[in-house]
Amino acid sequence: MIAWPHLSNRSDFDPFLGDPGVRLDFLSLDETPVGPIDCVFLPGTRQTVGDLEAFRRSPLYGWFERYRKEKGRVVGICGGYQMMAGDILDPANVESSRSWVNGLGILPFSVRFEKEKLARRVHGQVREGTLPFFSGSPSRLEGYEIRHGRTLPHGGGGILDLYAHDSGGFLGTEGQSSEDGRSWGGSRSWPFRKRSLPETFSGRHGAFEGIVFPLL
Repeated sequence: MIAWPHLSNRSDFDPFLGDPGVRLDFLSLDETPVGPIDCVFLPGTRQTVGDLEAFRRSPLYGWFERYRKEKGRVVGICGGYQMMAGDILDPANVESSRSWVNGLGILPFSVRFEKEKLARRVHGQVREGTLPFFSGSPSRLEGYEIRHGRTLPHGGGGILDLYAHDSGGFLGTEGQSSEDGRSWGGSRSWPFRKRSLPETFSGRHGAFEGIVFPLL
């Protein structure tokens, strides 16, 4: 997992740390991995644009680009997911002085920062056929969102149907996945208090012996 300079929600990964079958490494931007890597997390951050630009200037970025070209798996949540966009728009300079920034271009969507901050509890349902390894996993995923960024898909549907926690009202679809399923993510931060959720990932990815990843 990439430890951004402004890393947020690190505790989302805590349930994996006590799992003897999982090794989860936190890498700073001046480090590069040694040995085979099963998956790279792009976790949450309090400064999406600033950490993205620091990432591009770092030694880790060159390794990451090679890893992607070799069809490595990448999962982004919250700010890390926003980095996976084609571009990041901030016309009101909500987060930075940059009104437009090139994203990593991993998934087909854009991000636009709005002055109004979303802060609400939500629950979601993985859409059938979007993430095959979720088949048979817990149907209701609970979490929260605290963010200024709004995702603008470039066509296609999301991977999650999102609902208001209290009313159950449908809020729309969320998250994106690459065509080959090796890269995906979403804007929500889902806590992992249910042991079955980490087990779904580590159990369904037999080749994953190094790093497993959280839900959106």
